[in-house]
Amino acid sequence: MTLLLAFQHAVLILMFVAYPLIVAAGAGFSPEATRDFVTATILAMGIGTMLQAWSRFGSGYLLVHNPNPIHIPVLIQAGAVGGAALIATLGLFSAAVQASMGRIIRPLRRLLPAEVCGVTVTMLGVSLIVPGLERALELSPDRATFQPDSLLVAAVSLALMLGVAIFARGRVRLFSLPIGIAVGWIVAAAVGLDTHAPRVEIGALPWIDIPLRLPSFAFDAAFVPAILLGAFIAAIDTLGIMISIQRMNDADWRRADLRGAARGMVADGASCTVSSLLGGMPTHISSSNVGLAFATGTTARIVATATGAMLILAALCPRVAAAATMVPQPVLGAIILYSAAYLITSGMELILSRRLSERRVFVVGLSIIAGISLLVIPQVFRGVPAILAPLFGSPLSLSAISALLLNLVFQIGISRRAELSMPAAAHPFLAVQAFLDRQGELWGARRDVIIAAARTTALAAEAILEAGLARDGVRLDAQFDETHLDIAVVYQGTAIEQPTAQPSPEALLGDEREVGRYVGWTLGQLSDALELRSDGDRQTVFIRFEH
Repeated sequence: MTLLLAFQHAVLILMFVAYPLIVAAGAGFSPEATRDFVTATILAMGIGTMLQAWSRFGSGYLLVHNPNPIHIPVLIQAGAVGGAALIATLGLFSAAVQASMGRIIRPLRRLLPAEVCGVTVTMLGVSLIVPGLERALELSPDRATFQPDSLLVAAVSLALMLGVAIFARGRVRLFSLPIGIAVGWIVAAAVGLDTHAPRVEIGALPWIDIPLRLPSFAFDAAFVPAILLGAFIAAIDTLGIMISIQRMNDADWRRADLRGAARGMVADGASCTVSSLLGGMPTHISSSNVGLAFATGTTARIVATATGAMLILAALCPRVAAAATMVPQPVLGAIILYSAAYLITSGMELILSRRLSERRVFVVGLSIIAGISLLVIPQVFRGVPAILAPLFGSPLSLSAISALLLNLVFQIGISRRAELSMPAAAHPFLAVQAFLDRQGELWGARRDVIIAAARTTALAAEAILEAGLARDGVRLDAQFDETHLDIAVVYQGTAIEQPTAQPSPEALLGDEREVGRYVGWTLGQLSDALELRSDGDRQTVFIRFEH
């Protein structure tokens, strides 16, 4: 089963060997140089995939590497000017940026609330729609016509994938994609689709090749700004992709695991370094394979290890990679569309996991509009300066950066602290519920955290007031960030104690101190952390809730 699942990922990712072929052709490489360039790239993809699966160094998830398409324009120009030597040098610059982003990403946690992550995951799926349709329909260059036979093949493949995934039982569901691929391939052959024409260049690859012809290095400062900006965009893409795979692996997902994401970005940089040192193209995590993982429901690390091993074998035997790329384009389009559907709905679910204030509604809406506008009217963005072109290279990049910037702008005017004074005659549950509901909407806090905090805080305030522990009412001080919701209940009166063992229920009938001990034990059970402070007659109950 592991080998079959890995084979699906290996076949899918080998379709993208077209990227280094495009770069090599645009740069004017010789057949021998092209072969070395492609082989080195596939070998680095396999190594990078295995590094990602290693939890002590990489992310620990099933994340497959592919050639990074965001660098194609600048690499074509660089290859034409300085050949493979300049491409290798620029790849090292890209690797340094991607790895260093992993080291500084943890302090940026507050910039990545659920709605920003959700926009990224949603647009990850949206960005697959155009390439999926282009392959499924085999559109003409002007996109005015399509091939009816291609539509038939794609429809049959997609219908079979969906049918197996929805109606099949047991382990058969895991193999909905290979079943759809096999039947689609048969239908393509039956209707006479020429599956070999788009891959003629790969026929020059030998059966056996060991990529030991290491490149030299050259430098041209003119290409550095573009490659660095592209690497930054790639790092943002990597973060979004890893968040989506984390979300799938954790049914109780609350926030991005930035420590794991940091390791994944370092592994991304390491794979890019290996590719550059071997003379290949910079690599990046494949969003299509994440979609495949969503579709099969399988993200085991052992599958990533097996996929990496298969890619390394394919690099040593280039004709194996060539055979994998012979999958008909309409079938590949069906796979991409199938994966896109999972990613779009997963991102929507992530967006709606938080309370959406008016500010957050516009963060989500405007960011998605920005990404979709690039799909609908791409000609509008063709006049942007060359140095900014990578920002508008894909809907995912544009939406992710828009969401980050809008989130920062719309945070202006929102205080992370709020205060509520509650007199002794107030109704604690109504007052606390209204207060935290209002603040939770402003802060974009998770619904379940606000509900738990309102219940526990109201219980504390009610117990303090009704037991006569406070003389003149209580004051609530709430503070929120993306990791915690802290509430301080401040009052003048008798201190609350936190016992190590549960007091008996009869303590509620005792004096103020016994009641305080029971309240302290109850609050400790209902919160993630509890701290009691006493400064003379001034008492403070700090209650923390993980977010």
